[in-house]
Amino acid sequence: MTCVETDLEKSKVSRVVAQLLKKGLLQKQDDPADQRSFHLSLTASGRKLYWAMYADAVARNEQWMAVLPKKQRVQFLASLDRLMQHSQRLLEEERKAVATVRQTRVTRN
Repeated sequence: MTCVETDLEKSKVSRVVAQLLKKGLLQKQDDPADQRSFHLSLTASGRKLYWAMYADAVARNEQWMAVLPKKQRVQFLASLDRLMQHSQRLLEEERKAVATVRQTRVTRN
């Protein structure tokens, strides 16, 4: 996955990756097919931290949602899903519009 695909700023991702590599949470492997690219993966320590954070997030979400009866939880989650899908469509439309503007600029030059 690239910074473009995730809509993340390359310089910020680069700094975070450098920090995670320094802490031993990520490992970097060169891509033999493309000298400009590399692959990142979690180390054993990185996986351990990931799963601890994941378990904490699940517990916090359960605690947060506990105030709602089951029927309202289902409705709430369905509404969130619908909003996320709509947001993704809007973002894709925005990306297409930006790409069109860029292409128009390139064509004019």
